[in-house]
Amino acid sequence: MKNDSCTSRSALLLALLLLIVIQSLSLPAQVPDSTRSATADTVIHAQAEGGPQVPAAEATRGGLAEASGGTVEAQAARSLEEAEWRFFRASKWISAILVLVLGWFVLRYTGLVLNVLSERWPRYRLTIKGIIPVVRILGWTALISFVVIGIFRPPIQSVLAFTASAGIAIGFASQDVLKNIFGGIVILFDKPFGVGDKIQIDQHYGEVLSIGLRTVRLLTPDDSVVAVPNMEIVSKSVSNANAGAPDCQVAIYFHLPVDADMDRARELALRCAALSRYAYLNKPRAVVFTNEERNGHGMIRLKLKVYVLDHRFEFALVSDLTRTVIREFRKAGLQLLDQPLPAGDVAQAGGPLPS
Repeated sequence: MKNDSCTSRSALLLALLLLIVIQSLSLPAQVPDSTRSATADTVIHAQAEGGPQVPAAEATRGGLAEASGGTVEAQAARSLEEAEWRFFRASKWISAILVLVLGWFVLRYTGLVLNVLSERWPRYRLTIKGIIPVVRILGWTALISFVVIGIFRPPIQSVLAFTASAGIAIGFASQDVLKNIFGGIVILFDKPFGVGDKIQIDQHYGEVLSIGLRTVRLLTPDDSVVAVPNMEIVSKSVSNANAGAPDCQVAIYFHLPVDADMDRARELALRCAALSRYAYLNKPRAVVFTNEERNGHGMIRLKLKVYVLDHRFEFALVSDLTRTVIREFRKAGLQLLDQPLPAGDVAQAGGPLPS
């Protein structure tokens, strides 16, 4: 929740900064003092020569129209529009701030409600969590668009000028940030993983907590939160353990001497897997044997493949099966090796494993 709150505050500050820039570009142009002085001099000169008495307001309006190359009616309409803009400027700012603050609260508590629902309905947890980043991005886009287009209504020339200048400045100043933003958009649409999935990126493995515009946050097995930049994820291989499903496959390894009874070992390992409360029994379980040689000594590696009921219980399943398999192997007289032993040394069944 803290990461989501920080992201929302950053988006709110960015929106306010954008509105300040657009407002500064949209301010009406002030009439130069030289034009007003020239118009006043024209009126005084005409009256001094005995010409027709022209009201000062009309003469000023006419002089401005001539200076700008437009008609008196067009100039009057423009003056009225500028006056209206100045009159409503404070109210527009108040409305914009109220809309953004209200939208921030709505998006924040919408995310909280979706998180609560995802934890209450484990079957749909990953689907609901995957909706949260999409709702956040679409919500902020709609809020900013409504404030700019519906409340401030800046001239199109100002918007184009701001877009061009800001695009050049931002493009040179924050290339890495833009790469991460585009990477986040690619992740949302390509969907190599979603919120709640267990993924592996380089040496980082954990559950996806959030997918932001800049980083993806992972919760590692030791309860550390790792933020991985989006551009690194897009450019590297990503391993997804469950691909949107609540269950995932877990592999547990045991090492036996080369003369061990593999049939008996396979039978005991599968029986322990079937009795574990964390195992998902609707998917198959398997045992794979391979030959290994380390430091000139041979051994048999037993790989027990089991699906966990919920990937959040992955390490609970590993701990449970490791404990029960070692106990049952020792009861059956099967030796377990942690590493190849020197000649003449044998691991005793039921005794301590070699270090």
